[in-house]
Amino acid sequence: MEAKEVVICKKCILPTTFRDIEFNEDGICSYCTSNKTVAKERNVSPEYKAKCIKEIDEIIESVRGKGQYDCAVGFSGGKDSTYLLWVLKEKYKLNVLAIAVDHGFMPNVTIENINTVPQKLGIDLVTFKINSGFMERFFKYKFYNYKSKAVFDSMCGDCSDILEGSVMRVAASFNIPLVFIGLSPEQVNRYFYEVPYDHINSNWEKEFLNSESFNKNDKLYMWNAKNDSEKKLKVILPFHVWDYSEDEVVKKLEELDLLTVKNSNPLKTRCKILDTMCYVDKHRLGYDGFVAPFSDLIRFGKAPREKYYDLFYGKDYELNMEHVNEVISRLDLDMELILNK
Repeated sequence: MEAKEVVICKKCILPTTFRDIEFNEDGICSYCTSNKTVAKERNVSPEYKAKCIKEIDEIIESVRGKGQYDCAVGFSGGKDSTYLLWVLKEKYKLNVLAIAVDHGFMPNVTIENINTVPQKLGIDLVTFKINSGFMERFFKYKFYNYKSKAVFDSMCGDCSDILEGSVMRVAASFNIPLVFIGLSPEQVNRYFYEVPYDHINSNWEKEFLNSESFNKNDKLYMWNAKNDSEKKLKVILPFHVWDYSEDEVVKKLEELDLLTVKNSNPLKTRCKILDTMCYVDKHRLGYDGFVAPFSDLIRFGKAPREKYYDLFYGKDYELNMEHVNEVISRLDLDMELILNK
């Protein structure tokens, strides 16, 4: 089955098949002409960002030296969480615990990064591996039952809740009061700068877990704060308010010999499920779901268009079909049914 052909915005990299989009006669998309983001609209002033940065510094000082670890970092093995580990360890001089959640579909390059980066930095690492088959049931259900235009838009948010909730649970078990998540503003729409306390103190269980595809124990993988260590957890996304440049992050990590440019490529470090989601979306809609966050970076001058056009549509685009075929086999997916949905 050939991938669908689409027209690409001449200013960013969004296609004509993207959700809620229009193009003018010059070939510029409505996100660019209105100067809006794909991520949730937020009116964030420089003054508010400065206030948040000051708050981060104050929180760090309030937890420093109170326990074995000052803070935890959700460590995905990618460039942003690697850079975050370095900043907190070397610039803030914190005792950091890196927490990686292995859902069973991580590529070799990511596993390599997770195993080597904390060791290079002298940071302890906890890896929580979900071996029960829950993630297989979750991913299979999502491939067949997504209701959004792109499967990418349906699966990632719920998967993030599972992974981030697991990081938070591990941190709380070590009585660590502060968790950092290394996502940029373009990578998450659900909240800005921090996870609100009312969300931390709510049950993240999803309605679909009541379906016959899941058992009663599967609900226990969803965050549901029970004790004071969990209820009082502070979870911060610092890249939402810190100055952030993707090119500078990649350059710095290579200078520090923490990650090579190759090992920091998001198309190389993304999980095998993401490869498969993007395979589905590329064939059905003509675009890889990762174009959304990177289009925002391009639109606001934080990343070069040519580089990411080539990465998603041109000579540098590479979909790992080994990963795709492995996921199809492991989940026993009917791809003809899914691709024609």
